[in-house]
Amino acid sequence: MKISRRHKDYLIGAILAILALSVIGWTVPVPAAVPQFSVPPPPSNLSAPQLGWPPAGQAALGAKGPGVLDSYGQQQSVPTASVAKIFTALAVLNQKPLAAGETGPLITITQADLDSYESYFVQGGSLVPVTLGEQLSERQALEAMLLPSANNMADTLARWAYGSVDGYLSYINQFNAKLGLRQTHIADASGFSSSTVSSAEDLVKIGQIALTQPALASIVSEQQATLPVAGVVHNTNWLLGFNSINGIKTGNTDEAGGCYLFSSEQLIGTHTVTVIGAVMAAPSLQDALDYSRNLLGSVGSGFITSQPLAAGQSVGQYKLAWGKTVPIRAAKAVPVLYWYKKPYSQSYSAKDISRIKEGQVVGNYYLNSGLGGSSTQLVAGADIGGVPWRWRLYQRFLYS
Repeated sequence: MKISRRHKDYLIGAILAILALSVIGWTVPVPAAVPQFSVPPPPSNLSAPQLGWPPAGQAALGAKGPGVLDSYGQQQSVPTASVAKIFTALAVLNQKPLAAGETGPLITITQADLDSYESYFVQGGSLVPVTLGEQLSERQALEAMLLPSANNMADTLARWAYGSVDGYLSYINQFNAKLGLRQTHIADASGFSSSTVSSAEDLVKIGQIALTQPALASIVSEQQATLPVAGVVHNTNWLLGFNSINGIKTGNTDEAGGCYLFSSEQLIGTHTVTVIGAVMAAPSLQDALDYSRNLLGSVGSGFITSQPLAAGQSVGQYKLAWGKTVPIRAAKAVPVLYWYKKPYSQSYSAKDISRIKEGQVVGNYYLNSGLGGSSTQLVAGADIGGVPWRWRLYQRFLYS
């Protein structure tokens, strides 16, 4: 059929119009898609495990990292006995730093130190013998105070580091106040005074700080040490080595009863957790140690191993202007270990997109429980593909 010139002109005009509209349509900007997340929240209201809390006194459990995890009994100020020597050791090391492998400067025993020895001897306190002019290294003095729990060496160290016991007391109580240890008041360097008080939760907090000092962590894990005059002294922490216990300090007086601040490296699943616990106001030191064994033996039941995200799991989507959706997926699985009362925290972000291919990284996901963290990249779960020309033309006509 022969097409007239007029019809040819109409046809060419129509084609040119379509081409023109197409070109105009392609100039329409494509709005970036904003990520929309739908990440499952951490679990809540989990059932409490059967922890081996003591039948008397108060107790607390914690871990290196998150701090106090749980407690039992009324958390109130009670005498600490010799556990207070951990405060003294921290104060001394803050004033006279000591690396893990160092012995430190020498301390010369003075008449004031002999007087302290005599005073504690009369009162029946724990001691190490000293002589006038004897010299101990800083590490040996700390060993004398922490292993056989020598009250006289606590006073010696306080005077050496702070000029006087009163100078030490002023420092340590300000130090504790800054840490927020509201149930703690230190009235002497040794803990022999019943006015030196704390709570199980406060002791767990100070225990966590003590373990950050390599020299102190090393000393409290020693079974014995050799001193210039006293000779071989033994650690009063009889549970060292049991259930991976590696510290920290025992204490007992008539007023305090039995007290025990302990630490242990516990394997929970594939994670090693430094557990820190405290038992106070037990009937005796042996009771405090026994209570601690039961508590440590049950601690694993309070930890939960979970996998909030599996590899490829969707955590959200992009909704494109023309209606198509592109999933946002986890590139890999994200495991976590957490305490049943303290679920993990999570954060995530992704960029806005206008073009993307499947598998391309768009953001990140982070997870942390205080016991350790993990992360994964977030990737696009599909190609965006081409922008539909009908949508482009519609946008051009809509806003022209």
